[in-house]
Amino acid sequence: MAKQRKLFLYFKLILLIASILHDVIKADENYDFVVVGAGLSGLEAAKTLKESGYSVVVLEAQDYIGGRTKTIQVGEIITDSGAMFLDGRSKLNPLVELAQSMDVELKSETLFEGERVLYDNVTSSAFDSWDLEKLEISFIRQMRALKNSLHARNIMHPSLDHASDQFIKRNGLSGFDARVAEYIIRDRYCDTFYGGPSNLTSFDHFWSESSFFGENFFVKKGFNQLTEKLAENLDIRLSTPVKGVSYSNSYGVRISTVDSGVFKARKAIITSKV
Repeated sequence: MAKQRKLFLYFKLILLIASILHDVIKADENYDFVVVGAGLSGLEAAKTLKESGYSVVVLEAQDYIGGRTKTIQVGEIITDSGAMFLDGRSKLNPLVELAQSMDVELKSETLFEGERVLYDNVTSSAFDSWDLEKLEISFIRQMRALKNSLHARNIMHPSLDHASDQFIKRNGLSGFDARVAEYIIRDRYCDTFYGGPSNLTSFDHFWSESSFFGENFFVKKGFNQLTEKLAENLDIRLSTPVKGVSYSNSYGVRISTVDSGVFKARKAIITSKV
Protein backbone atom coordinates (compact mmCIF):
# COMPACT_ATOMS: atom_id res chain seq x y z
CA MET A 1 0.00 0.00 0.00
CA ALA A 2 2.85 2.39 0.87
CA LYS A 3 4.46 1.78 -2.49
CA GLN A 4 1.18 2.36 -4.29
CA ARG A 5 0.58 5.61 -2.42
CA LYS A 6 4.13 6.77 -3.14
CA LEU A 7 3.67 5.97 -6.83
CA PHE A 8 0.33 7.82 -6.87
CA LEU A 9 1.87 10.95 -5.25
CA TYR A 10 4.79 10.78 -7.69
CA PHE A 11 2.32 10.64 -10.61
CA LYS A 12 0.41 13.66 -9.24
CA LEU A 13 3.71 15.58 -8.92
CA ILE A 14 4.50 14.86 -12.59
CA LEU A 15 1.07 16.14 -13.62
CA LEU A 16 1.55 19.30 -11.55
CA ILE A 17 4.95 19.99 -13.12
CA ALA A 18 3.52 19.36 -16.60
CA SER A 19 0.69 21.80 -15.89
CA ILE A 20 3.13 24.50 -14.73
CA LEU A 21 5.32 24.00 -17.81
CA HIS A 22 2.23 24.16 -20.03
CA ASP A 23 1.29 27.56 -18.53
CA VAL A 24 4.86 28.85 -18.88
CA ILE A 25 5.11 27.77 -22.51
CA LYS A 26 1.73 29.34 -23.27
CA ALA A 27 2.49 32.65 -21.62
CA ASP A 28 0.11 35.55 -22.11
CA GLU A 29 0.54 37.49 -25.33
CA ASN A 30 -0.02 41.25 -25.26
CA TYR A 31 -1.35 43.46 -28.06
CA ASP A 32 -3.05 46.77 -28.60
CA PHE A 33 -6.02 44.98 -30.18
CA VAL A 34 -7.31 41.43 -30.47
CA VAL A 35 -9.76 40.77 -33.30
CA VAL A 36 -11.92 37.67 -32.94
CA GLY A 37 -13.00 36.28 -36.29
CA ALA A 38 -11.16 36.25 -39.63
CA GLY A 39 -14.13 36.97 -41.84
CA LEU A 40 -14.22 40.05 -44.07
CA SER A 41 -15.16 42.34 -41.17
CA GLY A 42 -12.41 41.04 -38.91
CA LEU A 43 -9.75 41.16 -41.60
CA GLU A 44 -10.65 44.69 -42.66
CA ALA A 45 -10.66 45.85 -39.02
CA ALA A 46 -7.25 44.26 -38.37
CA LYS A 47 -5.79 45.68 -41.58
CA THR A 48 -7.00 49.20 -40.74
CA LEU A 49 -5.62 48.97 -37.20
CA LYS A 50 -2.22 47.69 -38.33
CA GLU A 51 -1.94 50.42 -40.97
CA SER A 52 -2.66 52.91 -38.17
CA GLY A 53 0.36 51.65 -36.21
CA TYR A 54 -1.32 49.36 -33.66
CA SER A 55 -0.21 45.85 -32.77
CA VAL A 56 -3.01 43.42 -33.56
CA VAL A 57 -3.66 39.68 -33.67
CA VAL A 58 -6.60 37.92 -35.29
CA LEU A 59 -8.02 34.77 -33.66
CA GLU A 60 -10.01 32.44 -35.91
CA ALA A 61 -11.72 29.24 -34.78
CA GLN A 62 -11.78 27.64 -38.24
CA ASP A 63 -8.79 26.39 -40.20
CA TYR A 64 -9.32 28.96 -42.97
CA ILE A 65 -9.92 32.70 -43.30
CA GLY A 66 -13.02 34.23 -44.84
CA GLY A 67 -15.85 33.44 -42.42
CA ARG A 68 -18.96 33.03 -44.55
CA THR A 69 -16.88 33.23 -47.71
CA LYS A 70 -14.96 30.17 -48.84
CA THR A 71 -13.58 29.52 -52.31
CA ILE A 72 -13.12 25.94 -53.48
CA GLN A 73 -11.12 24.88 -56.53
CA VAL A 74 -11.55 21.48 -58.15
CA GLY A 75 -9.23 21.16 -61.11
CA GLU A 76 -9.78 24.29 -63.18
CA ILE A 77 -13.22 24.98 -61.69
CA ILE A 78 -13.40 27.74 -59.06
CA THR A 79 -16.56 28.18 -57.02
CA ASP A 80 -17.64 29.97 -53.85
CA SER A 81 -19.40 27.75 -51.33
CA GLY A 82 -20.41 30.69 -49.13
CA ALA A 83 -21.14 34.24 -50.26
CA MET A 84 -21.15 34.33 -54.05
CA PHE A 85 -21.85 37.86 -55.28
CA LEU A 86 -21.74 41.55 -54.39
CA ASP A 87 -24.91 43.63 -54.48
CA GLY A 88 -24.98 46.62 -56.76
CA ARG A 89 -22.44 48.73 -58.60
CA SER A 90 -22.57 51.49 -56.04
CA LYS A 91 -20.13 53.06 -53.63
CA LEU A 92 -22.82 52.58 -51.00
CA ASN A 93 -21.65 48.96 -50.95
CA PRO A 94 -18.25 49.07 -49.20
CA LEU A 95 -17.25 45.64 -50.53
CA VAL A 96 -17.59 46.76 -54.15
CA GLU A 97 -15.42 49.78 -53.40
CA LEU A 98 -12.94 47.60 -51.49
CA ALA A 99 -12.65 45.10 -54.36
CA GLN A 100 -12.07 47.88 -56.87
CA SER A 101 -9.43 49.52 -54.66
CA MET A 102 -7.54 46.20 -54.53
CA ASP A 103 -7.80 45.62 -58.29
CA VAL A 104 -9.81 42.46 -57.66
CA GLU A 105 -11.55 41.54 -60.91
CA LEU A 106 -15.35 41.62 -60.74
CA LYS A 107 -17.65 40.06 -63.29
CA SER A 108 -21.05 41.58 -63.99
CA GLU A 109 -23.65 38.87 -64.32
CA THR A 110 -27.33 38.28 -63.68
CA LEU A 111 -28.12 35.74 -60.99
CA PHE A 112 -30.47 33.71 -63.13
CA GLU A 113 -29.99 33.33 -66.86
CA GLY A 114 -32.23 31.41 -69.19
CA GLU A 115 -35.23 29.31 -68.26
CA ARG A 116 -35.54 28.04 -64.69
CA VAL A 117 -37.00 24.68 -63.79
CA LEU A 118 -38.78 24.70 -60.43
CA TYR A 119 -39.82 21.42 -58.85
CA ASP A 120 -42.06 20.59 -55.88
CA ASN A 121 -40.88 17.44 -54.12
CA VAL A 122 -44.21 16.88 -52.35
CA THR A 123 -46.31 16.73 -55.52
CA SER A 124 -43.42 15.49 -57.71
CA SER A 125 -44.21 18.10 -60.34
CA ALA A 126 -42.67 21.19 -61.93
CA PHE A 127 -44.27 24.59 -61.47
CA ASP A 128 -44.14 28.02 -63.08
CA SER A 129 -41.61 30.58 -61.82
CA TRP A 130 -44.42 33.12 -61.43
CA ASP A 131 -45.78 31.06 -58.52
CA LEU A 132 -42.52 31.83 -56.73
CA GLU A 133 -42.11 35.43 -57.88
CA LYS A 134 -45.60 36.58 -56.87
CA LEU A 135 -45.08 35.33 -53.31
CA GLU A 136 -41.62 36.89 -53.21
CA ILE A 137 -43.02 40.27 -54.29
CA SER A 138 -45.81 39.98 -51.74
CA PHE A 139 -43.34 39.23 -48.94
CA ILE A 140 -41.12 42.21 -49.80
CA ARG A 141 -44.14 44.53 -49.87
CA GLN A 142 -45.37 43.28 -46.49
CA MET A 143 -42.04 43.42 -44.64
CA ARG A 144 -42.80 46.56 -42.63
CA ALA A 145 -46.21 45.27 -41.58
CA LEU A 146 -44.72 41.88 -40.67
CA LYS A 147 -42.02 43.52 -38.52
CA ASN A 148 -44.61 45.68 -36.74
CA SER A 149 -46.82 42.68 -35.99
CA LEU A 150 -43.87 40.67 -34.62
CA HIS A 151 -42.75 43.58 -32.43
CA ALA A 152 -46.35 43.93 -31.18
CA ARG A 153 -46.07 40.31 -29.99
CA ASN A 154 -42.95 41.31 -27.99
CA ILE A 155 -40.63 39.50 -30.41
CA MET A 156 -38.15 42.35 -30.37
CA HIS A 157 -35.38 40.70 -32.40
CA PRO A 158 -37.21 38.53 -34.94
CA SER A 159 -35.38 36.12 -37.21
CA LEU A 160 -36.28 35.09 -40.76
CA ASP A 161 -37.93 32.02 -39.22
CA HIS A 162 -40.31 34.35 -37.38
CA ALA A 163 -40.87 36.28 -40.61
CA SER A 164 -41.66 33.11 -42.54
CA ASP A 165 -44.19 31.88 -39.97
CA GLN A 166 -45.82 35.31 -39.69
CA PHE A 167 -46.07 35.77 -43.47
CA ILE A 168 -47.70 32.36 -43.92
CA LYS A 169 -50.14 33.00 -41.06
CA ARG A 170 -50.96 36.58 -42.13
CA ASN A 171 -51.80 35.50 -45.68
CA GLY A 172 -53.54 32.25 -44.80
CA LEU A 173 -51.14 30.18 -46.88
CA SER A 174 -51.18 26.41 -46.81
CA GLY A 175 -50.02 23.43 -48.84
CA PHE A 176 -48.06 24.36 -51.97
CA ASP A 177 -48.11 28.14 -51.33
CA ALA A 178 -46.81 27.67 -47.76
CA ARG A 179 -43.97 25.44 -49.02
CA VAL A 180 -42.97 27.98 -51.66
CA ALA A 181 -43.06 30.82 -49.09
CA GLU A 182 -40.84 28.82 -46.72
CA TYR A 183 -38.43 28.07 -49.56
CA ILE A 184 -38.21 31.75 -50.56
CA ILE A 185 -37.60 33.09 -47.06
CA ARG A 186 -35.68 30.32 -45.31
CA ASP A 187 -33.76 28.67 -48.14
CA ARG A 188 -33.47 31.13 -51.04
CA TYR A 189 -32.80 34.25 -48.95
CA CYS A 190 -30.96 32.81 -45.97
CA ASP A 191 -29.00 29.80 -47.21
CA THR A 192 -28.42 31.01 -50.77
CA PHE A 193 -28.15 34.80 -50.48
CA TYR A 194 -27.07 35.44 -46.88
CA GLY A 195 -25.09 32.25 -46.28
CA GLY A 196 -26.53 31.64 -42.82
CA PRO A 197 -29.31 29.75 -41.04
CA SER A 198 -32.74 31.40 -41.05
CA ASN A 199 -33.13 31.14 -37.27
CA LEU A 200 -30.01 33.32 -36.81
CA THR A 201 -30.64 35.83 -39.62
CA SER A 202 -32.10 39.12 -38.38
CA PHE A 203 -35.40 40.16 -39.94
CA ASP A 204 -34.95 43.72 -38.63
CA HIS A 205 -31.82 44.17 -40.77
CA PHE A 206 -32.96 42.02 -43.67
CA TRP A 207 -32.90 43.61 -47.14
CA SER A 208 -30.77 46.54 -45.92
CA GLU A 209 -28.58 46.09 -48.99
CA SER A 210 -31.51 47.04 -51.26
CA SER A 211 -29.98 50.53 -51.40
CA PHE A 212 -27.01 49.05 -53.29
CA PHE A 213 -28.59 49.75 -56.66
CA GLY A 214 -27.19 48.57 -59.97
CA GLU A 215 -25.81 45.32 -61.27
CA ASN A 216 -24.70 42.38 -59.16
CA PHE A 217 -21.08 41.24 -59.36
CA PHE A 218 -19.28 37.97 -58.95
CA VAL A 219 -15.65 37.98 -57.81
CA LYS A 220 -14.21 36.40 -60.95
CA LYS A 221 -11.64 34.14 -59.30
CA GLY A 222 -13.49 33.65 -56.01
CA PHE A 223 -13.97 35.60 -52.81
CA ASN A 224 -10.59 34.41 -51.56
CA GLN A 225 -9.16 37.10 -53.86
CA LEU A 226 -10.53 39.61 -51.36
CA THR A 227 -9.75 37.76 -48.15
CA GLU A 228 -6.17 36.87 -49.11
CA LYS A 229 -5.37 40.47 -50.00
CA LEU A 230 -6.87 41.69 -46.71
CA ALA A 231 -4.90 39.07 -44.79
CA GLU A 232 -1.49 40.04 -46.20
CA ASN A 233 1.05 40.74 -43.41
CA LEU A 234 -1.51 40.16 -40.64
CA ASP A 235 -0.84 37.96 -37.59
CA ILE A 236 -3.69 35.43 -37.91
CA ARG A 237 -4.02 32.40 -35.63
CA LEU A 238 -6.15 29.74 -37.31
CA SER A 239 -7.81 26.88 -35.41
CA THR A 240 -7.85 29.07 -32.30
CA PRO A 241 -11.36 29.09 -30.86
CA VAL A 242 -12.04 31.59 -28.09
CA LYS A 243 -13.66 30.28 -24.91
CA GLY A 244 -13.84 33.41 -22.76
CA VAL A 245 -13.57 37.20 -22.78
CA SER A 246 -13.19 39.38 -19.69
CA TYR A 247 -12.49 43.08 -19.17
CA SER A 248 -10.93 45.11 -16.38
CA ASN A 249 -9.82 48.72 -16.05
CA SER A 250 -6.49 47.43 -14.74
CA TYR A 251 -5.50 44.94 -17.46
CA GLY A 252 -7.86 45.73 -20.34
CA VAL A 253 -9.22 42.77 -22.26
CA ARG A 254 -8.24 39.20 -21.47
CA ILE A 255 -9.18 36.57 -24.05
CA SER A 256 -8.73 32.91 -23.24
CA THR A 257 -8.61 30.29 -25.98
CA VAL A 258 -9.29 26.58 -25.98
CA ASP A 259 -5.70 25.47 -26.56
CA SER A 260 -3.54 28.50 -27.36
CA GLY A 261 -3.22 30.31 -24.06
CA VAL A 262 -4.38 33.80 -23.11
CA PHE A 263 -4.23 36.97 -25.17
CA LYS A 264 -4.27 40.39 -23.51
CA ALA A 265 -5.04 43.67 -25.24
CA ARG A 266 -6.15 47.23 -24.64
CA LYS A 267 -9.27 46.58 -26.69
CA ALA A 268 -10.99 43.70 -28.49
CA ILE A 269 -13.18 43.60 -31.58
CA ILE A 270 -15.57 40.66 -31.73
CA THR A 271 -16.74 39.97 -35.28
CA SER A 272 -17.77 36.33 -34.91
CA LYS A 273 -21.26 35.11 -34.06
CA VAL A 274 -21.99 35.24 -30.32
